[in-house]
This record gives sequence, structure tokens and C-alpha cells, in this order.
Amino acid sequence: MDPSPRPILPAALLVLWAVAVGSITLTPGAPIEWWNAVDPGCVVCGTRGSADAVLNVVLFLPLGALLRTWLPPLRTLAVGIFASTAIELVQWVIPGRYPTVGDVIWNATGVGVGLGMAVILRRSVGRRPASLPAVGLALALPFAYLSLSGWLLAPRETDRLYFGQLTPDLGFMPPYRGDLLSARSSAGPVPDGPWTASARLREGDAWWIEAEVEVGPRPASVSPVVGVADASRQEILLLGIMEDDLVWRERTLANALRFDRPDQRLRGGLAGLTEGDTVTLAVRADGVHRCLRVGDEEACGLGVTPGGTWGMLMYLEGASRAQRRVLDVAWMATLFVLVGLVGGGWRATTAFALGGALLVGAAVAPTRLLPPDGLELVGLAAGVLAGVALRGAVRFVLGGQRQGGGGGAPL
Repeated sequence: MDPSPRPILPAALLVLWAVAVGSITLTPGAPIEWWNAVDPGCVVCGTRGSADAVLNVVLFLPLGALLRTWLPPLRTLAVGIFASTAIELVQWVIPGRYPTVGDVIWNATGVGVGLGMAVILRRSVGRRPASLPAVGLALALPFAYLSLSGWLLAPRETDRLYFGQLTPDLGFMPPYRGDLLSARSSAGPVPDGPWTASARLREGDAWWIEAEVEVGPRPASVSPVVGVADASRQEILLLGIMEDDLVWRERTLANALRFDRPDQRLRGGLAGLTEGDTVTLAVRADGVHRCLRVGDEEACGLGVTPGGTWGMLMYLEGASRAQRRVLDVAWMATLFVLVGLVGGGWRATTAFALGGALLVGAAVAPTRLLPPDGLELVGLAAGVLAGVALRGAVRFVLGGQRQGGGGGAPL
């Protein structure tokens, strides 16, 4: 261990991390219906357990990186496991908190990942010429993530009997208070019950579902108009309304693997309608993309862009369109910060950023992701620039550059 005084900045960041994590994990939460059916010993828990596991890893990643400032690797891991276990034990007495073994495992994994990143960055940040292995890793991570995300967006049906649902009251979503006059599809009328003909919806890329409704009060959260679920009550398809938006969801491989469920929307599609108006709502398949229609207004080519893949980890249903766009851009920036951190000189960094943009295209092309738009490409560039701007601070925090001399734990 280095005898020099511990740096103030890493200590301050560690305190901020502790306050943030405490506010997230140690405050009362809302009860969740699935808890009674889940063993506290589960590792991947609940319908979005994989998304929660990834978020837990990300949440504890800074702890591993910051502890590495003072402690060698094994002690860093030990302290991280102790902190995670302590949080889970305290949660036993907090209403609405549900500790699991899985949380401890994924939190500890986050500490380990943070530790590994600290070692890599300490050796690579600001290095000239750039460390090619570090740059390769910085480019490979977003490429692998986007490729996997696009693959996870593929529709995923089940083999069980399907059931039509007409303005259902499901308990966890508000029922639609307007009147459903009819519901049709390319497979025939949509029943309110067992639907053997629904198999025809799976036979090709060309299909449609249409509902004629008498408009009711605007629901504050997604309210189903027409849905399809299987015999185990898994949601397969949903055409619904939230405020003035027409909302479409369908089961994907991501849902089957317990990630979150981003939806597609025709925003403001019902804005010109008043209660009692009659209108046709529809969705149709356009190859791998979907088209949504309200009356005569239709929007096609809907889907998830690279920046929008954050929705598979934590989908914010009530976020506005502007808020979602900010998140899309910020997520693209986050994916490419590492490129700026380890890119070396300006010419090399620019070349690597352009390579990153090409890799995004290569990840999108064979999957169901839509191409990034201009704002998301701006986000990519902003992330690289942010990484360049943060090089000095990261070197200082991780021990590669210190005021008043060296320091930090031995590599």
C-alpha cells in the first residue's frame, strides 16, 4: 500500500456513490405482485430479472473502480461483497424491499467488472500511441451490445394456446373506459377468449390487427384495447392507448429472457379526438417493422434505434417524447465514452470514432434495430469527446496521475 495521503476526489466520489445507492436501495418501495412466487434464493428474479441483473452490475461498477484506488484486487472484491450483503440484509426490514441472493451475486459482479475496468483504464487512458487492445475493447463492447440488442428484438411466440383479450381488466394496467365496437385481424375476428386461428398471424411477415372504438377518457398509463396472451397469461401482443398515443407491444426474445419491454407508439395519434368519437385503430406488419394507424393517419418504419436500446434495461413508460430523445442521445454517448478515454491523439481518436460509427451500422444491418438518426450520431461523437475531456480526471482518480506524487494500490 502507498503511504501517501488518500486523494480527496476519489473519496468524495465514493461518498456520492454511497448516497446515490442508499437512496435507490434503502428507501421503502412499492409491493410487487410476483414476490410471493419468488424464492429469496433466486438468481434471476421476476419477469425482468435479467434487466435488473445488468442494472445491479452497472450500479456497483463504480464501487470496484473507486476502491481500487486504495485496495488490492482481493480486498476490493471482499469489501464489495460485504457492502452488497449488508444492503440486502438491511432490506429485510424495509417495506417494499425484497432482498435476494441474486442481488448479492450481481452486485459483486459489478464490483469485479469495475475493478477490471480500473486496471485497464489506469494503463491505457491518455496513452500515446493508443493501446490497441484497449481501443479494440472500447469498440467491441458497443458493437457486441448493439448486436445482441438487435437480436433480442426478434418476435418470440410461445407454443401454448392463445387467448384474445378485448378491453381486458388485467389488474396491473388500467382498463380502457371507451367502447370497443369490433376487433378484426388478418386471421379473422379477434375473440374474447381462446383463439385457435391466431396461429395464422405467425405464418409470414404480412398481417394486421384492427379495432374500432368509441373514444373514452385518456388513460394516464398504457391501457389495453386489444390483446393476445397465452395460456400461462404471458402477454404476446397488445394494442393500447396511453394519453393521446397509440401503443403497440409484442413479445420478443428479450422478454423471453427477462429483459424489459419497450413499446412502439404513434405519438399524438388521438390528439384531435374527443370522448364519444368513433375511430379505427390498427397495426400491421411491414416486414420487420410495424405500421400504426389512427383513422387515416399512419406511421410506418417504427422500431427501436441503437440509442433506444436502453428501454430493454429500464423502460420509462411515462417519459415524454423529448425525454426519450434525450435518453437516446445520452445512451449513445455512454456507449462510446471509453473510445474517447483510450483513443490516444486527436487523429487516432477521430479515426476510432469513425470506426465506431461504422461498427454501429454493422451491428444494425443484420438485426431488427433501425439505423441511428442524426441526433444519435451526434450523441456518439459527444460521448467520444466527453471521454477525451475526462482523461485527466480519470487518470487522477484511478491513480495514474496524482497531485503531489504517486500513490494508489499496486497493479
